[in-house]
Amino acid sequence: MENKIIRVFTHKTSYTPVDDYAFVGLPPLTLPEHKEVHVSCAFSWDKDKAEELAFQWEGRTNKPVKLGGTAYKSPTWDFVPGMYVKRNIIFTTNITASFFYKSCIEEERLYVQLQNGGVCFLLLVRFSYFTS
Repeated sequence: MENKIIRVFTHKTSYTPVDDYAFVGLPPLTLPEHKEVHVSCAFSWDKDKAEELAFQWEGRTNKPVKLGGTAYKSPTWDFVPGMYVKRNIIFTTNITASFFYKSCIEEERLYVQLQNGGVCFLLLVRFSYFTS
């Protein structure tokens, strides 16, 4: 992984990434070369554990430690597939009028951020221009 960001998760699930920069829980004795640490918290009931993990990781590295995730309603505009969820995992949802959405057009892609309660989805929809 060229960006060398360590990702820390509160629990291991079937969606947790598996690579040299993905960790669950407390830091090990040796760490790979990295530029920062991201502690990811998906559920609000895990916030206390995530905050403790961030504190523990700050004690093991001299690089920045960031705390975020859907539990903290972190923005997702710079989402990288495979970074916080295992590669090839696909989420689907039915879009209803009760969703709040915002979008922007960028390089023939339409990014739509949907938010419903504390859950935030980022969809990438490809589209093409039609001319007559």
